[in-house]
Amino acid sequence: AARILQGVAAGIQMPQVLGLIQQLFQGKERGRAFGFFGAIIGVSTAFGPTLGGLLIAIGGPEDGWRLLFWMNIPLGLIAIFFALKLLPKTRTASNGHNELDLFGIVLLGLTIFTLMLPFVLTTGQGDDPLRWLFLIGFVGFGAAFVWWEQRYKARGKSPVVHFSLFSLASYRNGTLIATVYFCALPATFLLTTLYLQQGLGLEPVYAGMVTIPFALTSAVAAFYGGRLVDRFGRSLVVLGLILVAVGFVALLLAAVLTPRDITPYAMGIGMLIAGTGGGFVISPNQTLTLAEVPVEMGGVAGSMGQVGQRAGTAIGTAAAVSTFYSVIAGAGGAEGADLDIYHEAYRNGFFVTIALVSVALVLGLMDLRARKKGRVGDGAEAAAA
Repeated sequence: AARILQGVAAGIQMPQVLGLIQQLFQGKERGRAFGFFGAIIGVSTAFGPTLGGLLIAIGGPEDGWRLLFWMNIPLGLIAIFFALKLLPKTRTASNGHNELDLFGIVLLGLTIFTLMLPFVLTTGQGDDPLRWLFLIGFVGFGAAFVWWEQRYKARGKSPVVHFSLFSLASYRNGTLIATVYFCALPATFLLTTLYLQQGLGLEPVYAGMVTIPFALTSAVAAFYGGRLVDRFGRSLVVLGLILVAVGFVALLLAAVLTPRDITPYAMGIGMLIAGTGGGFVISPNQTLTLAEVPVEMGGVAGSMGQVGQRAGTAIGTAAAVSTFYSVIAGAGGAEGADLDIYHEAYRNGFFVTIALVSVALVLGLMDLRARKKGRVGDGAEAAAA
């Protein structure tokens, strides 16, 4: 119940962050604002896992994990203080459509729930094949949601999802790239954590430190990416995805080929390369995705993107981790698995994430080609309508 409440709060908060940036900044300044946004995410990501591992070490294996949740209280209070002090008290003019589409929200929730649940239940350890039947519910609820939203809009009301936004190629392509990218990224971090802690036997605090190079370099790259995106556009995102792919390959090679004592340090180099690319992906892609979205629809567009990212995270994590644990289970479980087994498990799981990054790269190249041919950028009037 507490996690549901947290999810509701996060669902309210994150799209408004993107919507505020969309509303308050224009042109080059908007790209810089998204660059700062990405840099802050990078810095936070750097210290989060390490601080979490430190708290686990302080509290011990039985109660240390509880401190992770207590950490949210002081951080939340600090965030509330700065929100009250710094956020502008501005409102977007109402267009007269203030009804809350409760039935549409329920249908959307059921659609996302039935899509994500079978992947969340996938562990690679004796999974029930009947879990995939939930995807039938996804198709049914998804069709009902589309029908209801179109009917609701035809009655002159404001639907939950404005499908007209997807007529914008820049928004559609950017959302797809972000969704696939977030299929790969969280799964990579989780696979690396599992390998470092279970395979190499590192303490959580040291396993968390391996991700610091990714977070710090992504913060720096995001900052500069926000300033460069206006000049280089989608090419910058494509370059970032190439660097992420190279970094992931280096991370995998470091894990399975280097001597055990230096493996964490070698993996840190792969993280550094991937982080540099990651900073050129998230913030610039966010800027390009919302470039043609009308200001008053920035929050809606951001929320739809967040739905894609959350669903992508669940699907990608399930696919990679289930592949990882299927190898472990085949060796008789974690107790009977030696380092060679963990090498194989990590490699197989990483093939999934590298494939997903490759798909994101293909999408980026397709969008770049369309932009060069002038196909991206049409349809802003349709979205505004």
